[in-house]
Amino acid sequence: ILLATLENHTRETQNVILNLTPHASWTVREPLQRSIVLPANATRRVTIPIRITGYSSYSQLYPIRAKVESCQFSY
Repeated sequence: ILLATLENHTRETQNVILNLTPHASWTVREPLQRSIVLPANATRRVTIPIRITGYSSYSQLYPIRAKVESCQFSY
C-alpha cells in the first residue's frame, strides 16, 4: 500500500488532484488520478493499493512519480 498525506494550510477548502505515474514494475488496481476535497487546515491520507510485480535483483529502482495540482499550484 502506498500512503500519500495531503495537507491544506490555508483557510479555504481546496480541490486537489493527485496523479500518480508508477514504473512499469508496479501493479495498481485503482485509478491513478484522485480528486480530493481538502477542508481548511485539514490533513487527508490517501491509500493506494499497489504491488511490485516486476522485481529484479539487478535493478531495484522502481520510481512512482506524483503530481499534485490545486488551483494554480502544480508540483
